[in-house]
Amino acid sequence: MITSPLTILLTVASITAGLLLIFMGRRLTWFFAGTVGYLFGAEAGSRIAGPGAHGLVWTVALGLGVLGVLATLAQPRAAALFASCLAGGVLILRGAAEFSLTLPAAAGLFLLGAVLAGLATVMMFDQGIIALTVLIGSMLAVGALPLEGIAVPVAWAFLLFTGIAIQWNTSRLDEFGISGRRPPRSIHPVGILSK
Repeated sequence: MITSPLTILLTVASITAGLLLIFMGRRLTWFFAGTVGYLFGAEAGSRIAGPGAHGLVWTVALGLGVLGVLATLAQPRAAALFASCLAGGVLILRGAAEFSLTLPAAAGLFLLGAVLAGLATVMMFDQGIIALTVLIGSMLAVGALPLEGIAVPVAWAFLLFTGIAIQWNTSRLDEFGISGRRPPRSIHPVGILSK
């Protein structure tokens, strides 16, 4: 089987982006927002424009990815919440990709995923961001690998549990000032004394 250099490049990029999101997604919120913007643009563009408009789909996807990065740099929490909503919609659409959905049905499913992911992120911000970055990262990494059969759910499970465990532990270490990063002012000993 001969693969083109572009296919190899896209595979490596998907795996790399997936692994970055799985293991560092909470710290790389701008990367999460950019990746989700790109995925949303690619998904929506291909459904609306059809299979022949590759240039238009890529342009829209890249534009939305850059917009996600810029929005995160301007308003990090709001952009992360919006990216979480987009991530929930993209995840549920990718999960339903096996079914031939009409555009209204796909839009309804996307809206359902967006609302559920948005609510989860609003109620538990860090946990929601961790879960969604790991899910999107696993989708990218596993989707790019040539896996079949039982290897697909095994890879998903391994990446999900490993990514959530690593990100959760680093978020707890950050909270208590053990990771080397400066903790929030409210729990920093000097900050408590200066109030």
